[in-house]
Amino acid sequence: MALIKIPSAEVTRHVGTNGGFAVQEYVELPDGRTFPKTYTVWHKGDAPEIGAIVSVTGILGVKIRDYTAGTHIKQAIDISVNEPQFEIIGQPKPDTAEETA
Repeated sequence: MALIKIPSAEVTRHVGTNGGFAVQEYVELPDGRTFPKTYTVWHKGDAPEIGAIVSVTGILGVKIRDYTAGTHIKQAIDISVNEPQFEIIGQPKPDTAEETA
């Protein structure tokens, strides 16, 4: 059993109806490029608002799955956090869309 700690990630969507949610953090490579890393947090109860910034700790889960892409079979890795403890450390950003006349 391995523990995972995600110090700061944004809630990107709700998963299922029991309070699960997905979070995304950005990882910076040594050459300065960044890429998003997504986790599914399997929580029972009220999920944080989409856009909220959370800190999450829990048990790491990893699953490899096959999927069809055109005529090829590819693999994806799903990373999840089970038995999570999370804290909301930032509120969603207000909608900044401007209306133009």
